[in-house]
Amino acid sequence: HRPFFATKNNKHLIDVGSSGCTKDNKTHYTIFDTKTNSITTKKLVFDREMLEKDIKETNYPDRSFLAKIFFGIEI
Repeated sequence: HRPFFATKNNKHLIDVGSSGCTKDNKTHYTIFDTKTNSITTKKLVFDREMLEKDIKETNYPDRSFLAKIFFGIEI
């Protein structure tokens, strides 16, 4: 799912989206600053090769399905 921000009646709804589930080597995170009442989304590059290696070497339930759906990795 995609991130979104909404304000209604002076209340904020923040959905950071699927920040860890990416099919490339980029992910994002969200910062909410309570002092300035501001929302910032930051992007960063991570070691995709290490992620793929860890996924392939770790045995967990439905590993092949989750790797493909969330990360685009074929096991």
